[in-house]
This record gives sequence, structure tokens and C-alpha cells, in this order.
Amino acid sequence: TRNLEICRDIINNHRHSRINIAGKTITIDVQTANVLVTIHDALAEIDAKMKFVAMLHHSLATFNRLVDFAWSRVK
Repeated sequence: TRNLEICRDIINNHRHSRINIAGKTITIDVQTANVLVTIHDALAEIDAKMKFVAMLHHSLATFNRLVDFAWSRVK
């Protein structure tokens, strides 16, 4: 849940920040953080939310697929 909390902080502070994914640190901008939090909050089931959060930490490839999915849903 740490990466999701960081995404929420990015939105609140209107500043990019870094998150840790599978031992690698990447920078997340405000728009990407916002789309990820929006999709997470829109999920109805607790299991889906837990899987979403797990995907934020799993691997860089999984994270990139999650970001692509999130952008495809909000456009």
C-alpha cells in the first residue's frame, strides 16, 4: 500500500515523487498518480483493490501494464 499512499501524496502536493517497484525506484508524475488512484478508488470489490495494490509493487513490467490499463479506462 506504500506506493498507493505515495501516489495520493503526489496528488495532494501537486509534485512528482519516486516509488519503489521490485527494488527499482522510478519517478511518478501527478497525472499518472491521479489516474492510478482514480482507478483504484473506482474498484468496487476489496479483492480487486488488493490485486491492484499488489500490481503496483510486483515488477516494472506489471506496473507499466497497469498504467497502460488505467489510461485506457479514463480516456
